[in-house]
Amino acid sequence: MTSMYATRTQVQQELSNLCAKVGVTTEGTAPALLNTTAADPRAALAQLRDALKATIYRERTAADGAEESFITVLDAIDRTVTIKIRRPLT
Repeated sequence: MTSMYATRTQVQQELSNLCAKVGVTTEGTAPALLNTTAADPRAALAQLRDALKATIYRERTAADGAEESFITVLDAIDRTVTIKIRRPLT
């Protein structure tokens, strides 16, 4: 039997690809978390929010800060994935 919905791994890959399109680098993943970096987390979050509007993912919550921002999204079957965007360490 084939699955109608994407697996969690497929969801993470789709979100990683979306992050890459807006200039956010994925550093690592956990089951419901993408750890990413961007030079300006606030600007990256704004771009990511705009990019998400054209996908099946829905924004659940978001917070922005100078050093760290995050957004939690829901997929088609209401699984949550949080994308944490941090300023890279220098």
